[in-house]
Amino acid sequence: MYELPPKRLASDQGRPPKNGRRMPSPAALFKDRTLKWDKLKTGSGPKERVRRVRAFTAIWYHAVGNKPLRFVLSHDLTGNYSDTVFLDTDLSATPHEVIRRYAARSNIEVTIRESKELLGAADPQCRSEHAVARAPMFAYWTYCFVVLWFVRNFKAARSIVADTGPWYRHKRNYSFSDMLAAARRSHFRITFLEERRQERSLLKIDAARSACYGRHA
Repeated sequence: MYELPPKRLASDQGRPPKNGRRMPSPAALFKDRTLKWDKLKTGSGPKERVRRVRAFTAIWYHAVGNKPLRFVLSHDLTGNYSDTVFLDTDLSATPHEVIRRYAARSNIEVTIRESKELLGAADPQCRSEHAVARAPMFAYWTYCFVVLWFVRNFKAARSIVADTGPWYRHKRNYSFSDMLAAARRSHFRITFLEERRQERSLLKIDAARSACYGRHA
């Protein structure tokens, strides 16, 4: 990390400097007892954390060149989280705003991952230019519809969620995988299971259909 380049005077000659003096590493800053830190509360309820933060503007030359960045050093006083360095291109952002943006980004990344893995947004079969933009948006709309359906029909939907395995008893909330599985069971159970439940015998091979297929072959 480097400090911002000093202001250039009218009498200065030569190429202007790209950056200022080199700064200590973040690990060294966390150990420096002479620095002034501020206390900050983040989160709410059981997720509330008290942190010591220090914000400053510097240049990370090897990563983004001469573009200034907003650095926020965060030390969790409870000891649940390790020392973290947050970066933001918004130089006017406060430490609370920077940390809150990163916390919100976590939910966005989870939504993108689940849309790709569970709804097929990762490898859509697109045949036109417009389909490239429509395919992921359709997956995100489907994601929203599944969540809204589960919330609106919570009492009935939670009853068809699969029981938690014996190795995962500490689970307390429903994931999107649970919501999607409940939506599939609610729509496909009657169509594929109820009509078979009424039959007395289940034959693996239908003789009439087998003969018909044999004649066409």
